Amino acid sequence: MYFAKYLREFGWEPIIYTPLNPDFELKDESLQKEIPSDLCVIKRPIFEPYALYKKLLGQKELTVGQQIWKEDTKLKTSQKLITWIRGNFFIPDPRKFWIKPSVRFLKSYIQKEKIDLIISTGPPHSMHVIGLKLKRALGIPWIADFRDPWTQLVYFNKLKLSPSSRKAHHKLESSVIAEADRITTVGSQLLNDFMTINHQRDPSKFRIIYNGFDQIHQARITTNENFTICYTGRLAALQNPTNLWIALGLLVKENHEFAQKLKINLVGEIDTVVLEDIQSNDLKPYLNHKGYVSHQEAIDLQQDADLLLLMLFKNHDSKGILTGKIFEYLATQHFILAFGTPGGDVDTILQETKSGIIYPFDTDIQLIKQHIQQRFNLHPSNLTLDLDAINTYSRRNQCKQLASICDELVKS
Repeated sequence: MYFAKYLREFGWEPIIYTPLNPDFELKDESLQKEIPSDLCVIKRPIFEPYALYKKLLGQKELTVGQQIWKEDTKLKTSQKLITWIRGNFFIPDPRKFWIKPSVRFLKSYIQKEKIDLIISTGPPHSMHVIGLKLKRALGIPWIADFRDPWTQLVYFNKLKLSPSSRKAHHKLESSVIAEADRITTVGSQLLNDFMTINHQRDPSKFRIIYNGFDQIHQARITTNENFTICYTGRLAALQNPTNLWIALGLLVKENHEFAQKLKINLVGEIDTVVLEDIQSNDLKPYLNHKGYVSHQEAIDLQQDADLLLLMLFKNHDSKGILTGKIFEYLATQHFILAFGTPGGDVDTILQETKSGIIYPFDTDIQLIKQHIQQRFNLHPSNLTLDLDAINTYSRRNQCKQLASICDELVKS
């Protein structure tokens, strides 16, 4: 969606194919403004199993996505059953019901309109299965764009897959990787993972297209009234930075000025485990939990922060995880404190742009406390970010690279 508005600048006219009635956990209608009004958008009705799920279990039940992010010990038996059904009957995902009608419609449309090339973007990985079937039927140039892993996804092993279901996922993934003309991913670690697990030996087939950001915002120099720490997005138990909350709890007890100025903005769906940790460290008076807000409001809150939090995942090699959030954060020109696995894509970008630091989740509490104290003492204007390096991650620059890949395929 974000790239569609830039493709025209580089000689490509995108046509977006999307469901008429998708069922998502969260919707932000304001994002519709990102699509130019004169762009061709084809919407087709689909069957959504999530709607049936809600009718059976009620709106108050956790969605399948929410269940996957919960710790198993905190799930009801009925919720575990739904996760098992999701993993073993909806392969590659619950959007599998889009595949047949979409292929039927698009085969005719592509031939009639003389479409030059298709790009499938996932997850949901059902989109790649549509691309695979169209490639086999029409021989059309095809780019499979992975914004997240497939069988290497953090919660893949929480789907309670049977051996045959696991095999089916791997077979589909391998077919997509083998038959697509180009594979694009969000980072180098994910690119290497796809090559390794699918035994691919042609590096020229794989390219990196970062999620990027629209534009670098004018840096806001925050006042000294508050020291605001901000996190935007879903924060699951697997991402809970326990030692950070302990460090902050100690700082407010030891430093009166810090206690007077501290403000913690958590914006989005926050797991109860996280909120319990905040409570147990006496940080609730400093917490502003806003829940879900529009994308623009989230950006505004990021810009008003002094320190931005980025959490990857515990008990998992998160070197290849490169959430789009990091690029939104880069555009604010504020310091980023990340927790995850050092040495990965996030670490590389933070060092390259001089925008932040990443710590393992089990980092010594005193070290975290010392770092936050330094950030508190340091005036925001003293940051020495590399704006040229940051600008390479703009969506316009990333889209230029995507367009060049398209050019390669139609000219070859």
